[in-house]
Amino acid sequence: MILRILASFFLVVFSLSKPSSLIASSSEKAPPAAIVIFGATGDLTARKVLPAIYQLAEEGDLSAGTVVIGVGRRDYSSLKFRELMREGIEKLSKMQVSDEKWKAFEKKLFYHRADFDAEEGFEELKAVLKRADFEWGTNGNRVFYLATHSNSFVPIIQKLSEHGLLYDAKKEEGKWSKVILEKPFGRDLKSALQLQEKISKYLDDSQIYHIDHYLGKAAVQDLFSLRFKNTVFEPLWNNRYIDHVQITISEEIGIGTRGQFWEETGLLRDIFQNHMMQLLSIVAMEPPASLQAEEIHAEKVKLLKSVRPFSAKEIDRYIVRAQYGPGESKGQALLGYRQEKGVAEGSTMETFAAAKLFIENDRWRGVPFYLRSGKRLDVQVAEVVISFKNSPNELWIRIQPRAGVFLRLASTAPGLVHMGYELDANSEKPSREAYEKLLLECILGDRSSFVDAKEQIAAWEILTPVIEHWKNSAMQKIPEYAAGSEGPKEAGLLIAEDGRRWMRSREKERSSPSPK
Repeated sequence: MILRILASFFLVVFSLSKPSSLIASSSEKAPPAAIVIFGATGDLTARKVLPAIYQLAEEGDLSAGTVVIGVGRRDYSSLKFRELMREGIEKLSKMQVSDEKWKAFEKKLFYHRADFDAEEGFEELKAVLKRADFEWGTNGNRVFYLATHSNSFVPIIQKLSEHGLLYDAKKEEGKWSKVILEKPFGRDLKSALQLQEKISKYLDDSQIYHIDHYLGKAAVQDLFSLRFKNTVFEPLWNNRYIDHVQITISEEIGIGTRGQFWEETGLLRDIFQNHMMQLLSIVAMEPPASLQAEEIHAEKVKLLKSVRPFSAKEIDRYIVRAQYGPGESKGQALLGYRQEKGVAEGSTMETFAAAKLFIENDRWRGVPFYLRSGKRLDVQVAEVVISFKNSPNELWIRIQPRAGVFLRLASTAPGLVHMGYELDANSEKPSREAYEKLLLECILGDRSSFVDAKEQIAAWEILTPVIEHWKNSAMQKIPEYAAGSEGPKEAGLLIAEDGRRWMRSREKERSSPSPK
């Protein structure tokens, strides 16, 4: 029966040139706005935020009245900022910038120096924004992008409010103000609750956009479509037919220059609390009553609250942490984590984590979900694998690179049958980059691809006991894996105890679009 339904599903999929996302991209024209980026001199702005805005402007998705104002502590002029941003975009994002189009773009790119806790900088910013309203017709619309450490969120938002730059969402008409917050949101449950309480004094929930760029990726959007638009697939999406689920986010890169940040954060906070919990939610949530953002958020929160809490004994049994040591990749020697700049000698901060968890509801009871993620591994890939019962049938959803959906089916012929599609394989135009999609949706007021505050809290409820257990652990030395390897042997033992194994992606070899 499984084979027949899965084959029918793929016949439906292949009859389409490209499956459409459940959360469709809006064709509505974006209104003019001033996009104000705090932390504008950091690499996130040049690597992700500015390239996304530039691309949206180049493709005509932004209003001609949209301007960008970078805010930072460094003493730059707008001219200097423009030069550095173009250089950074081409270096960090590898984007080729057209001279002609950049000249048009940089006319609306400005820099404003301000200390995030000083009054004068915000009063001057208010004057800058008024001038933008007059000269460019931004109409009072504001997007404040906080590409800063979460410690700066409250001081910035407080100052914006005190200087009249945040509007009352329930009273103001004809103009709007929104705030985009980067991850991680707090360090644990207590700090996240305190942070949310303070922010809520100045902002309505509808004005807060918690960004997780994974939610803007084409394959994650397609996962919504796979789950909720192809009704032939829904009968299989439960514990009757699914044996287990694996979610992997594997990165080849190490910590690089972010040693100090990583020592404060670690992989559980940086990847598990957001990317992993969001992917888990979308894979396992119940169908929302509608496509309204509130309904989607409600189902994701319900799912996260159904995750069985870890007891102290289960943390040691069901969760593995490790740290990369020296190794090599492609003939190049690689530093271990403790040799990276800014990392404390003898650090036990994790760069890898793997976990087994269970969801206590009627759909998933008894089905293990295996999650793993790490830095300095042997392959750069993010994917979800659905393994079906009593057969080698597997559904692979690859999020990156070369996003797509692939199916491995048992056959009467020798071997296995592989089916699948890559999202951009037959498309004249590549899928929109994640930051492009999310920035545009923020301007348009669509919160469905952002993270709700309640989701943040629910994720912290799951992971905070793990963080506290590790903090209080007497462990003097963390397990180590060689940089450039598959990861620690302890992760293999975690799943092997259940008679299963981690699925290996073919992405490293790139010999086939279908996993083996």
